[in-house]
Amino acid sequence: MSVIESLKDLGKPAGVLGPASIVGSGAFNLFVITGISILSVGDEPKIIYDLGVYATTALFSLFAYSWMYFCLELYTPNEIDLNEAWLTLFFFILLVGLSFAADKYK
Repeated sequence: MSVIESLKDLGKPAGVLGPASIVGSGAFNLFVITGISILSVGDEPKIIYDLGVYATTALFSLFAYSWMYFCLELYTPNEIDLNEAWLTLFFFILLVGLSFAADKYK
């Protein structure tokens, strides 16, 4: 939906669907998937033995929301310039690399 909105509104100010889908997806992943995973394990206590990848993705999640606020409200309100786009791609690659390294370290 956000891709369709972006292609439909090329050259116009950004709509709210893109950031809303990012926040909605993050909330769904955090609450629904985690809740279903916990319920499906059973009654035994739930313990996360390897916090490396979990901590990495949790920190990057907080950073991603801060980065989105910075880009859309402070630096270039209501638009994304090319520098922000390239930095966002770099941060994503960094997230994948650090998560992989945290998984392999354990």
